[in-house]
Amino acid sequence: LAHTGALPYEFKESILGIAISHAAHATSVVVLYHLACTIFPGTQGRKLAFIASCLHIISPAGLFLSAPCTESTYSLLSFTGTLLFAQSFGARGISTSIKDSFLVLAGILYGLSTAVRGNGLLNGILLLEEACRVLYSLTQAFSFAKLRRLVAVGCGGICTGVGFVLPQYVAYQQFCSTHTATNEDSSREWCHRTLPSIYSFVQDHYWDNGFLRYWTLSNVPLFALASPMLAILVCSAFWTLEFPNGKLTGRLLRSLAAPQITLAVMVFFCNHVQIITRLASGYPVWY
Repeated sequence: LAHTGALPYEFKESILGIAISHAAHATSVVVLYHLACTIFPGTQGRKLAFIASCLHIISPAGLFLSAPCTESTYSLLSFTGTLLFAQSFGARGISTSIKDSFLVLAGILYGLSTAVRGNGLLNGILLLEEACRVLYSLTQAFSFAKLRRLVAVGCGGICTGVGFVLPQYVAYQQFCSTHTATNEDSSREWCHRTLPSIYSFVQDHYWDNGFLRYWTLSNVPLFALASPMLAILVCSAFWTLEFPNGKLTGRLLRSLAAPQITLAVMVFFCNHVQIITRLASGYPVWY
């Protein structure tokens, strides 16, 4: 290395990963600020947005937001998608067709975030809730504007789902199709399942994730480590219930709280509970 002046590939890869994580983390701070300003308009909203952005900088995820990991990238994609989702309701001076297009763009970003981290699929709850709301509104009074919004939110939901399904398909083609074509037995049983998912297989086989599997005496310290973050996620989700039902702010906050509390419950019962300190970094309500 000293003679050639060349850098090893692993070093370049690490530096690039760290640079991407830092850039994504810095950008996600700005996006979170604008998201909070969108949900809480006015001077007080800007103050709250500034505090939330500062909290994201010192998130419990810690060094994972600077290391070559996916947390920062996921936060950026998820926050940006949520910003577009929020703007599809409250942006003034913009036509309804453009607002509806924000839903499609939000779905695309949610899909990308899901491809980065599987828990991004929970963002689809926002689109599912909006689809149900628009569908119910259509039953009360039909209009082409409502129908267009329903189509837009449906496209966004499909994009979110594709972000989860596409990596599964690529993995199936790589690990399963070759064995099938050559009449060889696959070394992995997940290839023969009705819904072959490498994600669920890895979580089960390598990480031993499953309902109450992590509830052992030796893991009590890890539950203690995760308990502050779990409590914050749950309490902040219930905090959104204090906002009036008729206000857009309360409605958006309650929608955003649904994926957050779902994540907290899933991790508490089914996963390595300590990872909640990292996963929570991409959910805006608790900030």
